[in-house]
Amino acid sequence: MRIIDSLCDQGKMKRLISTLIVLAACVSLWSFMSYRGDSAISVKTGPVEQGSISTYLSVSGVVKAARRVDVISRIPGHLTSVLVNEGEHVAKGQLLAQLDDAEARAQVLRSKAIMERSKDKIKELKRKLRRIREVKLTGGESLQAVENVEAELSDAQSELKVNQADYQLQNIKLDLHRVSAPFSGVVVHRNAEVGQAVQPALGEATTLFTVVDDSAPYIEAQVDAGDSGLISQSSLIQVMTDAWPDIVWDEKVIFIARAVNKQDTDGTNTLSVKISLSRHAQELLIGQQVDLKIRTAHRDNAIKLKHNLIIEKESGPHVALVENNRISMQPITMGIQSITHTEVVSGLSVDDRIVLPEGHHLADGDRVLLEQ
Repeated sequence: MRIIDSLCDQGKMKRLISTLIVLAACVSLWSFMSYRGDSAISVKTGPVEQGSISTYLSVSGVVKAARRVDVISRIPGHLTSVLVNEGEHVAKGQLLAQLDDAEARAQVLRSKAIMERSKDKIKELKRKLRRIREVKLTGGESLQAVENVEAELSDAQSELKVNQADYQLQNIKLDLHRVSAPFSGVVVHRNAEVGQAVQPALGEATTLFTVVDDSAPYIEAQVDAGDSGLISQSSLIQVMTDAWPDIVWDEKVIFIARAVNKQDTDGTNTLSVKISLSRHAQELLIGQQVDLKIRTAHRDNAIKLKHNLIIEKESGPHVALVENNRISMQPITMGIQSITHTEVVSGLSVDDRIVLPEGHHLADGDRVLLEQ
């Protein structure tokens, strides 16, 4: 009987131990799963910054001259001399080229001779008139004779005026054989050679030279008309060029067109904007292309973040704040954007620590471990 009771007690003990083992396993599994569900995510953080931020509109521009003129001949003819080359500076009125003017010079000499003959005739008539008046005083000549000489002198004086006008005209015609600089500047193009036949402006005009006024160059940019509201006379411009890739300097807007330019090729409407080239600008060539960044908005002392710290959600932009080593998803209101940063108008302070998402699917309450 004791043997039977002993066997029964041993069976109960085995069942009890088995039950305890299963219970311990369940507790361990629950603890393991619970631990895994609240495991810390290793993350990096980025700072909330405070400082200036600007947004820019990038366009290209071309250096232009204050004036640019294609110089042509005013009359047909053949060039007998060409006196300047491309790249040379010239003064206003300087002779650039000369047309064959032999016939014109002969006309000037002929007209001058006729004019001088008229002057001699007037001198002779004046002496004759003086003598005949003296004779009349002694009764040797009649009044009619005096009046005839006076009329002859008057006709000669009128003839002299005509001859003088013709002499001036022939000199003007002679001057037409000169091709001169319309203003001081630089010859940027030459299409003239000795012996070349040229056509007048009223016919098929031949451009002989192109002269530009390089005393006050500027930059012209074509801006999309849709961006016209972003630009004003106070806009700051950053200028860059491939010639000096490491140099950036500031210029300003000096003129904004009041009408758009329609581009027939793609239907785009553009607006012409002229930009200064101040004395501290790099030395640029007429026609050279430059890169421009037009500042369209600026904030001083702004709260800002790098773009990669912002998480876009359906409800709007958020950031992942760190509070007591846990994530708190914070909605923010964004302002202007630069190439690297976004202004945060509301939702953050400079003391906040922001988690860099880096592909993590972060949610409120997630436990994080901050990497050093």
